[in-house]
Amino acid sequence: MDSSHVSLILVKLSAVGFQKYCCKRNVVLGINFSTLSAILKCAENDDSVTLKASNDSDVMCLQFFNKLKQLSEYEVKLMNIDNVYLEIPVSWFCAIIKMSSSTLQSICKDLSQISDSVTIQCDVECVKFTSKGDIGSGAITICANDNVELKIEKQI
Repeated sequence: MDSSHVSLILVKLSAVGFQKYCCKRNVVLGINFSTLSAILKCAENDDSVTLKASNDSDVMCLQFFNKLKQLSEYEVKLMNIDNVYLEIPVSWFCAIIKMSSSTLQSICKDLSQISDSVTIQCDVECVKFTSKGDIGSGAITICANDNVELKIEKQI
C-alpha cells in the first residue's frame, strides 16, 4: 500500500476457471475493489458471470445469468491508471492456494478489526493469516481438511 492508501492487487483469471474464455491480449484495469465486491455480491452461487471490457471504454460490464434465464447487467467505472508509471514488481509465488472466496472474505473481515494489512504464510498442509496493529494481533490458521476447501497445488 502506498502513501495515498492505494494497493496493487494481482488478479489472474485463467481460462480453466471459465466455460467460455476469450482474452486476446493482457489487460490492465483499474477497478475500485469495494465497488467490484459490492456488485459481485449481487450474483448467486449458480449464476454464470460475464466480464467485458473494451480498449477505449471507461467501464467494465458485468453480466449475471441464472437458470431461470434472468439477466442482470452492471457497469463498473474504471479508474484511470497510467500503467506505464506503475512500479509493478516482478511477481513470484512460493505456493498456489485454492480456497473458497467466502472463507477468504471471512478471514480478511475478521483480521481487518486488528489492522489494515494481512500477512499470508503457507507450508505444504496449512496457510496462516496474521495481522498486527496498535490494538494487538491476530492469527488464523487453516489446514487442509474435509470442512475447508483448501488445496496447495504446488510449491514453487
